[in-house]
Amino acid sequence: MLDSIATLVGPLLAAALLEFTDVAGVFAFASAASLAAAALLLGMRYDAPPRPAAPRGAHLMADVAEGVRAIMGNRDLALLTGLGMAQTFTRGALTVFTVVVALDLLHTGEPGVGTLTGAIGAGAVLG
Repeated sequence: MLDSIATLVGPLLAAALLEFTDVAGVFAFASAASLAAAALLLGMRYDAPPRPAAPRGAHLMADVAEGVRAIMGNRDLALLTGLGMAQTFTRGALTVFTVVVALDLLHTGEPGVGTLTGAIGAGAVLG
């Protein structure tokens, strides 16, 4: 639900900012919001869990191959991994489609991209 609300509010806010400023203004606002969030986290105290020491001489490709073997050796894990990859691909394709529709089909410009993305978020919240 939080992702759906963020998909609704973030792009609509960016679209509104683009109406009155430029892309640099939107990036400046996003940077300021990120810095404010980081400032809120600075005062947070927690005890980090102990971490095992990294093995010496580990090879990246051997670790990757071991991970792929572990995924392929478990049907449920392979299914979940495949579904996650399909979702990532579909979300990326939807983002590209939204930009093309807003700019080339509807001729709404940059604010239209945020508005359409916000509409996707509204549908997700309602769903």
